[in-house]
Amino acid sequence: MSDKPEETTATVTETATATPPVGSTKWQQIVGAFAKAINKPYEEVTKCLVGAVGESTDDGLDTLADTECCPNEMIKDAVGAGVPPAKLNKAIKDMRATLTPAKPTTPEPAAKAAPANMSMIVLPQAPTDESLFDALRVGGVRKVEGTEINAALRVLLGSKMGIDELPARISALMEEHAESLDEPAPDAFYELQRRVNQRRYAEVLDAIGAKGIHISEPRKQKLLGRMQGIWGLLYGFQSKATAWQKTWQDRMANPGALMAGISVMFGGGGAGVPGMMDHPDIAPMRDAASGVIDGVNKIFRGTGIPVARALADDTLRIKEILKDDRLPAAIGAANREDMLKKLGAAVSADYSRMEKDLSSYVLSILEFGAGNVSPEKEPAFLIALQNVGMTIPWQGLMDSAAKPATGKKRDNSGDDGQPFRRYDQD
Repeated sequence: MSDKPEETTATVTETATATPPVGSTKWQQIVGAFAKAINKPYEEVTKCLVGAVGESTDDGLDTLADTECCPNEMIKDAVGAGVPPAKLNKAIKDMRATLTPAKPTTPEPAAKAAPANMSMIVLPQAPTDESLFDALRVGGVRKVEGTEINAALRVLLGSKMGIDELPARISALMEEHAESLDEPAPDAFYELQRRVNQRRYAEVLDAIGAKGIHISEPRKQKLLGRMQGIWGLLYGFQSKATAWQKTWQDRMANPGALMAGISVMFGGGGAGVPGMMDHPDIAPMRDAASGVIDGVNKIFRGTGIPVARALADDTLRIKEILKDDRLPAAIGAANREDMLKKLGAAVSADYSRMEKDLSSYVLSILEFGAGNVSPEKEPAFLIALQNVGMTIPWQGLMDSAAKPATGKKRDNSGDDGQPFRRYDQD
């Protein structure tokens, strides 16, 4: 009977002498995990850390989290005795990560898309001879693309400079020079003759499923005649692009709108008068680009695509021959420059630049009209396109179309930047 009271007394005494864990709930969780990681009693670690930060509360944890107030070395000095250094470093690192969790990122409200920076706009570049040469030989679909337009532009410009007459001119000069030497023509003479007179249409036409079509002279002249209209088509687009840009400039330069915008900004009313800096509606320019595409489709109707590819291959072949180091000697020229003068194919550097600008200009319109330019980039793209158009001598090109120089002697010796104003009109 006396055993039961004694047991009860002992239990009560033991419960009364038990002490609860020191520290706030959060302290117990974080410091408890840290103590377990370094294999030390929670009470011992808490006592050491309180000696460093002052209290085992949430405020004490904030102090413990501050690496300036409580650097790692201070923690190591407090609890690091007997703990392997690497293990202690990892435990401190893990505790720091728990004390300073990554701040949640608040998504920023979507801002109105601003026009792309002009310096970031890159217009399509004119293809090199090599890239165009490869493009002519790859498969494609039966529609007008950049390859055909670039090919036709090169042929049209080349025909104005007499490139289409060079094969016959080269052959005649080579034979004339060989006879003037009173010696048999060398092997190089026959190889160059073969290259001048060969045609490589099969590979070009087979790539677009047009193998077997006869690239006749009437078909060539028909396409070149239609291509004369492309200058007016492109110039019409350029005129609209210039007017669109001027409208935007006038709007931003309007003194009244500018002062009103300044007043609103100084009054704390925001960035300015709504619409003052906005560009004009781009829809009319999209329509203009679509009109250019429609016009190009009409130019290439019928057999225009295979004829353009075949003519471009001829042009590239002639340019390859002109690069042959043996050709100047074969026609009796002192050097390459003398050879070009004899052939009537010498042009100034501005002609080459104009050819590249025209090619880039047309490719850009195709990209824009096909919807391949994202809306936020359209304004800057149009300005860059209009700037390229400003470098092209439209009037000279249209004059040359109105008065073709067929059968006339060409004078390409000038350097006034207008190669299409250099034809004898007598």
